[in-house]
Amino acid sequence: MQISPGIGWRQPLGRATLAIASLSATHADGDYMRTYFSIDPAGSAASGLPAFTARGGWKDVGGGLLLAHDLSGNGLDGGWSVFGIARYSRLLNSAAQSPVTAIAGDRDQRFVAAGVGFTF
Repeated sequence: MQISPGIGWRQPLGRATLAIASLSATHADGDYMRTYFSIDPAGSAASGLPAFTARGGWKDVGGGLLLAHDLSGNGLDGGWSVFGIARYSRLLNSAAQSPVTAIAGDRDQRFVAAGVGFTF
């Protein structure tokens, strides 16, 4: 199980552009953390990474930004739009200490996307 409290801020930047900023954190129980961040002896032998038992707790903190722009110039009339999303999060505690992250991965998690939308 994961619980992700967060807060967001939505701000129109004119009639055609919208910005949404968000901050969040994720708390994960022991079952989740062991499934995704632990390495048992068999996994250690197969991967070459040291065995590790993850514990439940705060998994990450992060923030993001979405920018959307309506191509007709009026965000209220529907139609085509373009958008971009950027998100950064930092793994904490067992998620950051796991060899999956500390050796084979990165505790800094980044996500960037762009797209086209149509509203009717």
